[in-house]
Amino acid sequence: MPKSVAADTVTQGGGVHVGNRFGAVPLSGTTTVRDDVLLRTGSLNPNDPVQTGALWFWAADAPITGRIVADGLSILDSSYEAVQVHGSSVAGLEVSDVRIDRAGTFAVQLEAAGSGTFRDVVASGLGAATSGRPSGVLDDDSGFALARQGLSRVSWPGTTRTLPALGQLELEQATGIDFGFRTLGTTTTRTLTLTNPGSAPVTVDAVLPPAGFAVARGCAVVPAHGSCDVRITFTPTASANYSGLLTIDSSSPAGPYVVRLTGVGFDPEGNLALGRSITSSSQASGFGPANAVDGNPSTYFESLDGAGYPQTVTLDLGETFSVDRIVLRLPPGWGARTQNVAIDADGAPLVAAADYTLDPAVDDNSVTITFPATDARTLTFTLSGNTGWPPASQLSEIEVYAH
Repeated sequence: MPKSVAADTVTQGGGVHVGNRFGAVPLSGTTTVRDDVLLRTGSLNPNDPVQTGALWFWAADAPITGRIVADGLSILDSSYEAVQVHGSSVAGLEVSDVRIDRAGTFAVQLEAAGSGTFRDVVASGLGAATSGRPSGVLDDDSGFALARQGLSRVSWPGTTRTLPALGQLELEQATGIDFGFRTLGTTTTRTLTLTNPGSAPVTVDAVLPPAGFAVARGCAVVPAHGSCDVRITFTPTASANYSGLLTIDSSSPAGPYVVRLTGVGFDPEGNLALGRSITSSSQASGFGPANAVDGNPSTYFESLDGAGYPQTVTLDLGETFSVDRIVLRLPPGWGARTQNVAIDADGAPLVAAADYTLDPAVDDNSVTITFPATDARTLTFTLSGNTGWPPASQLSEIEVYAH
């Protein structure tokens, strides 16, 4: 009787996974996997795509140097390869008395250096054989020394260096699509190309965009050895950063696929700093500089208490604009205080250091700084002193307006 059964992997994993990953303590001593049944396990990770074996050894963070024993296993109907060695180096692998029946591709897929012994490993019904290629081992110069003994020497044929395409799609813009700055109410279109390198068509069931984006034209089928274009539109309705994942559901075994979409809703008459990239020389925990560009005057940035002066906050507007006015705010209910501020534009002085008093009785605890129209993308605020909270500088909003 088997000790355990792993069946029907859903996504991104094998039936049994042994690895040095995610900062875990590296394996040492002897790790044993024995008398288990792996039924319809392994999967194709989306977007890469990476085929994952039913019995999966991954030296991700560090080489696997400890002894690994895999004994008495039945690996049945694997989605892809039955045994996979992946990563930097896997040494001391001992696989014995293993039955592989109907693997989607190969008996063994080698993608790491190292060494191992396979004794009495019997494999049949290997899927890669349907193309006429040898189907026992996939090894693209991994450097892994595989020794076959016993029945395994005659039960599965030679080695190939070609991974067969099994219905996965290739996304030309898999790293993401950035629509950039777009004026409120306008529509911009971008194209996402889906390519099918396989020998069978792939049906596209749904293309689901995130908020702020829409699909103007989808794909019903991506033909074998062909491609199809998905047209995506961005129509911002508010000044904000838009970002989210477009999801593609299909008959591909690698799905669902995801592509990050980004764009900026831009109001030329509004606050150019809203949602922009911003950094600081220091920050108190939970009070980072992003609070100063979130459009909420009740949240605020605070430099690290006791870090000393000066402190700096650097704002990237994303593009160069002609600006002539900056508004600094504190939360409306705070008491009056004076802070010393200087402003540089793209590394050149823009506003000399001066004391600015923020008073809840004056403009709802805000101060407006004006200057001759200047082309600028990066604004650096040097903060020196705060009478209301001497240990640190504070700002709830930085607003920048175009000329």
